[in-house]
Amino acid sequence: MDIIARYISDKDKTQTILNHSENAAVLCSKTMKKAGLGILGYLTGLIHDMGKASPEFQEYIRKNDSSARGTVHHAQTGALYIYRNFYTSAADVIEQYTAQLIIDAVYSHHTGLFDCITVDAENGFLNKMNTTDNFYQKAAEIFFETVISENKIKELYKKAVAEVRDFIAKMKPFNAFSCGMLQKLLFSALVDSDRYDAYCFEADIDPLIAEPIDWSEAVNKMEAKAASFSPNTTLNKIRCEVSQKCCDFSDNKGIYRLNVPTGGGKTLSSLRFALHHAQKHNCGHIYYVIPYTTILDQTADAVKEICGDDMVLEHHSGFINDDDEKYSLYTQRWNAPVILTTVVQFLNSIYKRKPGCQRRMNALCNSVIIIDEVQAVPIKTLSLFNEAINFLHKVCGSTIILCTATMPQSNESEHPIKLSVPPDIVPYSSETDGALKRVKAI
Repeated sequence: MDIIARYISDKDKTQTILNHSENAAVLCSKTMKKAGLGILGYLTGLIHDMGKASPEFQEYIRKNDSSARGTVHHAQTGALYIYRNFYTSAADVIEQYTAQLIIDAVYSHHTGLFDCITVDAENGFLNKMNTTDNFYQKAAEIFFETVISENKIKELYKKAVAEVRDFIAKMKPFNAFSCGMLQKLLFSALVDSDRYDAYCFEADIDPLIAEPIDWSEAVNKMEAKAASFSPNTTLNKIRCEVSQKCCDFSDNKGIYRLNVPTGGGKTLSSLRFALHHAQKHNCGHIYYVIPYTTILDQTADAVKEICGDDMVLEHHSGFINDDDEKYSLYTQRWNAPVILTTVVQFLNSIYKRKPGCQRRMNALCNSVIIIDEVQAVPIKTLSLFNEAINFLHKVCGSTIILCTATMPQSNESEHPIKLSVPPDIVPYSSETDGALKRVKAI
């Protein structure tokens, strides 16, 4: 009898645990490779459903009794296996950290990351690991027979430790905050891999086939739009110069400022940079992150004119979509080439505990992220915002553009954004600033 991961009764269709484990491993590895941690991602995806191999879970899943939902837990089994076989015998802190990355992601992949330290200052991690799992031993034995041998898991784990060791050496200083952010990224990659494979199985889609995004049509439309602007006035001349400088700068990867006075054409100029950059660096997404829903509509219209409606996803409270099912699927994964969203949704994807929010974090990797009106990011969230920006560039390989007409002094905060060199796409010009000045203080 096949050991199955899921059963769809109305189609009388089953997915084996071997198929689901391998698919999740490949998908999770693909995401984590962007941070140089593909083996860590592969091992995490491979063992996340080890508990489904237990006879108790197999009986439960085949009965398909909705009233019994949640009575047989499976998520802790793979976590306990890593804890008992690798965490407790770790030779150093990096071996232990590697084990904990896998443990926390696997244990939490249905519920959200648990607190390793409780509000009462108790060790929440050890409390979880010291619980009894009556299914553990038998589930592990069947998993090794069905999916992968224990010796191969041990080989993968050694390679994952070496990978994490190299990663930390390259990312110095690698502090406690970075440890937590990497945990969130691995968790996001696992949750998305697990849920996406489940969706694809039900929809009869191969989850491992992904068409690369073709940015060329949007780039051509953008260039045609840019060529249609005539520098026949002082204002139009400035806009053309800003746009061209953004285009010329698009080879660069890093964290940059686009500080241009109001009226200088930042929306289309930043889009021109983003499209060229995405095409040159094979980026997965372009994000417009905006603090105010009031200006999202205007930005969306400008972006859709260039990219087309099919390439653009709006994800914010002010957007109403007629196709709720399709829209829900796209917003769960941020599964579109261009995403327009709010600072709230952006920060939720990184810091909110809910798996549905953190699932989207991995989509931010290898992307162009444009933060418009960056001066409006709430002060109480500024440190978290700045550290997220640094992590997304340094670890996730994304390029971030900070757009505003009134750039805040973020480099003077306690946790500054680490701007690249040179920091400005368009260097400051008193002539440009004066030509675009609209008010005079008396």
